[in-house]
Amino acid sequence: MRIPPRVSISLVATSLTLAACGDAIADRHATPPSVATTMPARAPSHGLDAAPLFTNATHALVVGLLHFADPALTDFSATDRRDIVVAQTLVDRGVPASNVVTMLDAQATRTAVLASLAAVADATPPGGTLIVYYAGHGTRTNDGDVAYIAHDTASGSASTTGLTVAALFETLAPRVVGKRVLFFADCCHSGALGGLATSLTAVGASAASVTSADASNTSTGNWTYSQVLLEALRGEPCLDADGDGSIGIAELDGAVRDAMRYREAQRSGASLGALDPRLAIGVRVGPPRSGTRAGTFARTTSGEVVRIARDDGTTADVRAYDYAGFRDSRIPLASLRPITTTRYAVGTELMVEWGGRTWPAIVTATDEDFAFITYPGWPSYWDEWILSDRVRSVTRAR
Repeated sequence: MRIPPRVSISLVATSLTLAACGDAIADRHATPPSVATTMPARAPSHGLDAAPLFTNATHALVVGLLHFADPALTDFSATDRRDIVVAQTLVDRGVPASNVVTMLDAQATRTAVLASLAAVADATPPGGTLIVYYAGHGTRTNDGDVAYIAHDTASGSASTTGLTVAALFETLAPRVVGKRVLFFADCCHSGALGGLATSLTAVGASAASVTSADASNTSTGNWTYSQVLLEALRGEPCLDADGDGSIGIAELDGAVRDAMRYREAQRSGASLGALDPRLAIGVRVGPPRSGTRAGTFARTTSGEVVRIARDDGTTADVRAYDYAGFRDSRIPLASLRPITTTRYAVGTELMVEWGGRTWPAIVTATDEDFAFITYPGWPSYWDEWILSDRVRSVTRAR
């Protein structure tokens, strides 16, 4: 969701609507270095890639922020917040409750979060797993880093008062050698955690991430990502694409990618490193999915986007996501239509909606129906992946 600016930096929403979702292009800052948007190469294994995930050796830090001290940052409704449910579901899956630290809102100051992150990492034994989940605001800083917003972060100085990727690396690097680290995040620019995972792997950890957004992108105003993560943890049959009885981390990545693409029209992020793609995030509960269209997204005759859980060739069980929940129903299969998008060749010149206005843009790369665009005259800081829903016109085709 892109909304006109209220603050001087690009403060963007996570799984929630943020009234300060980025600067208008006219307010952009000097050029910082761009963040890589491609998936890093697989790192060498440290022997943790296939170790069981939910054991006494697993520790977790869950940070959820819906309320902020800075009045320039919009607070969010706590109704049906999913971050608390993620923490409880980790316990349900077998992580000892004493190993899960949950920090919400005013508890999650910058100093407190970094201290808790250090403590939880220290408590994770060699060969164990550290899980870090964050839901809140994400922003790019003026010096080109990405920062995640703490309760006391000042909107004009996220580089010093926010949870920057650099600060997270400094905290974790000496504490995670020989350990597995998994990052899950529901926020704008959450894909920057993929770069953090790669950096930690380089110093001796085995780290990976699956996030709601690419490093270059803002994120949705809904809890869609966190809902899919919960489905994986709980063993939703629809996510078991290979029918082996478990939800692997690669299957979670695929489910997140499709949900964010079709439900939220955005590109998700993932960096799985050397992890075994079958690493079980959840154990399937119930019979396997069935039908040729099971697991795919479609649009109903009323225009609603749904995921098909199973079909028998005539009817389909479908799930529609709401802000922080979902609705299941059975409808005629014939009433579903494919979700279509337009693809643009590299070099195509477009007019793209951003911040309530349209801006000239040029396609510099493509990935299926995603186009990576640059805004002429503006630094690469603002380059991003888009779908055709934000294209208002083509000014020069290629």
